[in-house]
Amino acid sequence: MSETKTDGTIIVNVRLFATNKPDLKYLTRFQYKMPDQVKGPTVRLRLNPEVETVGSLKKKVEEARGTHPVEKLRKGGGPLGIVLEPDTATLASVGLTRDHSVWEYVWEDSEAESAKFEEELDTVRGYVHEFLLKHPDMPGAGRQTGEKKTEESTWTKKQRRKRQEMETAVAEYRKEKEKKEAAKRAAKAAKEAKAAEAAKAADATAA
Repeated sequence: MSETKTDGTIIVNVRLFATNKPDLKYLTRFQYKMPDQVKGPTVRLRLNPEVETVGSLKKKVEEARGTHPVEKLRKGGGPLGIVLEPDTATLASVGLTRDHSVWEYVWEDSEAESAKFEEELDTVRGYVHEFLLKHPDMPGAGRQTGEKKTEESTWTKKQRRKRQEMETAVAEYRKEKEKKEAAKRAAKAAKEAKAAEAAKAADATAA
């Protein structure tokens, strides 16, 4: 980042959500490279970090976009970056004190997008665990080398221990995944039951 301008203002780049994401039903974000035409647009603003707050930054981005409000902003280059909060904090207090270069951004995020990211991350982790379970002796940490697979009957103690560790990891992953799915089902059922009760009460009132 370059030094702050003499008038006290800095340039902040905000990368927004893509407006035309591809509909890839069977791939996660980790399995395809997003082409330039589906990357989110960038809003470039000049602000005073000692005066402007996180909330006012969100408002200015919303005004520049002209549509829906910004739920969250992150810094750090990706989905696991640091959330800028609270809205009352000045930009300087959350670390935005110098100009962004053309390669630096603050990223738009939301609860729904964060949940989707975690879901896709769990999916890919599952693929990795399943692969390692099927190929416990794959050289090079799973890279395909063309070497003939070792028969299980000839495995060394180290290979058998590695297999057991992989099976344990897969079992734990599946258990945690089932726990999350059960929680989602319970939450969905509770929401549907609440909606049904509300509809029933509305019908009774109307009658």
